[in-house]
Amino acid sequence: MKNVTKLFSLLAMTFAVLFTACDPQESEPTQPTENGEATIGISAVMEAAFSQAITGGREDAESTITGTMTATNLDSGDEQVFDWYAVIDEDAFTVESTKTIVLVPGNYDFDLVLSDGTHSYAGQALLETVSEGENTIDLTLKPVFGDVDVDFTIQESANLKFSYPVEDISELDNPIIGISIDGGAEMVYALNPNTGFSDTWINVSFGSHTFVLTLSDGGTLVGRSIPSQETVNVQRNTNIAMDIVPLYGEVAFDLDLEGGELTFNFELPFAVADEVGGASNLQTVFRMTSTVNGNQEVNLNFVDQGDVIDATHTFTNFRYDIVNLALVFIDATTGDEVGYATYSGLALGNADQNITLEIDLRRRALITGNVLAVVGVNVFDQNNAAVPGADVFIDGEFVGITGSGTFGTAGYLKLYLKQGDYTVTAVNPVDGYFGEESLSVAPLDVTNIDIILDTEPMTLGMGLLNRDGFYGYQGSASTQFTGIVDSEFSTVDVVGDFEDLNQLLQYRALVLDLPSNGSFTLSASEMSNIQSYVASGGKVLVIGDQTYFQGWNESIAVLVGGTYVHQNTQGAISRVNVVPGLNANAATLSVAGATKITGGGTVLYGTGEVVLWGDKLLTQMDVDITRDGFIAQQQNAIYTQDVITWLNN
Repeated sequence: MKNVTKLFSLLAMTFAVLFTACDPQESEPTQPTENGEATIGISAVMEAAFSQAITGGREDAESTITGTMTATNLDSGDEQVFDWYAVIDEDAFTVESTKTIVLVPGNYDFDLVLSDGTHSYAGQALLETVSEGENTIDLTLKPVFGDVDVDFTIQESANLKFSYPVEDISELDNPIIGISIDGGAEMVYALNPNTGFSDTWINVSFGSHTFVLTLSDGGTLVGRSIPSQETVNVQRNTNIAMDIVPLYGEVAFDLDLEGGELTFNFELPFAVADEVGGASNLQTVFRMTSTVNGNQEVNLNFVDQGDVIDATHTFTNFRYDIVNLALVFIDATTGDEVGYATYSGLALGNADQNITLEIDLRRRALITGNVLAVVGVNVFDQNNAAVPGADVFIDGEFVGITGSGTFGTAGYLKLYLKQGDYTVTAVNPVDGYFGEESLSVAPLDVTNIDIILDTEPMTLGMGLLNRDGFYGYQGSASTQFTGIVDSEFSTVDVVGDFEDLNQLLQYRALVLDLPSNGSFTLSASEMSNIQSYVASGGKVLVIGDQTYFQGWNESIAVLVGGTYVHQNTQGAISRVNVVPGLNANAATLSVAGATKITGGGTVLYGTGEVVLWGDKLLTQMDVDITRDGFIAQQQNAIYTQDVITWLNN
């Protein structure tokens, strides 16, 4: 027997079959004749191997498998059927046969069917010319699903083609395909990573059938067939193409008014409930972390709707915010956690929205997969008190919320990790304090780490876009403004752009200084991030200036939903509206080059030179108000102090 190759270092499977010339009526091996000898070697590639049925495992991947080889002489129409024997290894994708027969030269179709009583494979080579001497015939073995009979004719079966190239599964460590026919037990098999998704023989009666496909990475379900493609009409020599989409759920939500009702509508694939034996056995814990509204936790009751399950929950007295979501799926009969879904950085506004959730679902019936480490994460504050509702990240990816499980203390989260090195970060969304630890795990490790939230969050993020050292914070012409900022905020982080929403959410307030290049604009993603930041409760100051900065000013107008009006205002402007804590102490300002934005917001000074949009974003369309040489005029200094204090409260 050949040496068994490992699953992830596969060689093409081959087996040699010796054919030589003989009487075409013979169906048993004979010695080759001296004349007209045709020696045929069959080189076969095994597309895929059965792993097990979902209801029971396989004892040994390597077994003796028997069947028949049918050789049809296309010239004479004669058909010969030979008993066939092989040793097959369904883990290593190898098979070995030493069967020897003899044939006369000619044109042939070859059909090979092998079965061990549970799993069957078939291969076919058509229109092959067999000449005197040595011949090589390529043949691909494919799994056979349905009512398998070793004497079945391949041409009478449908061919199910998985229409995905090899690169579609290149990111999967252990790709496994599953198929259920007409509601029967699901059969699963490992995919040959050398050939990708295989073709599969479907040996069922002609007519309408239901085929359901699943895709797993080891023991984790990652995709399934599209329900609209699962009803197929099987006909003779029919190719059936089916697609697989990621396992995902959909969430629709709406927040009617500030301080109003927030309703979540969840729709998940039935596969989530099927893993625990139905929706009645599914316990789902829904966690939401919120800076503005506090952390929330509820149990969702999902109802079976056929291909999907759905649930609804409404929160009352909820305000706009940016939140993180986590769903934990639990088998209510055993207490096992079977999966989870997470979503980070969700901006809740007053418009109806929809999002999709990527679902990680573990298939407990599968015995194949990665050997993992289990890691217990405990999150504490500076006083060593457990922190519930802390967001946990692995290498920057949101993976869960402490206290989400059915067991453990409030600050606990259990993780399953593959072998490797990781950085585990925990953040308290209420006050922004965070901590992180490095972690290295090997298969079967049982590891515990403690994370202390002892790092103070950034208190002011200031994007100095194309800063030239003159305008704005730390500019040579803005020393008084810089001093006021430093007196209010212990930490100021000067950044070059606002492209990273997660970074912005660490800051207590944002300031966008005037850029040196007047045509510079905010990108669409920066605008979206700033709007999401405001929706989360953060305050923002944006500074513009006279018409030289037209591009920048128009960008600000798009950000706030107003209209930029070209002008170059000089002199004193009066207060129009008073916002407690913001501008109550300053009645007039001196401007040296102000323009304005109209079409919304609360005008605080002039005709749109200083406007508050909502209650969190302030546009100041003259940098000279806070610049040395002008800050002493009118009540500019009082205004500047009030604005920076407002940002910090």
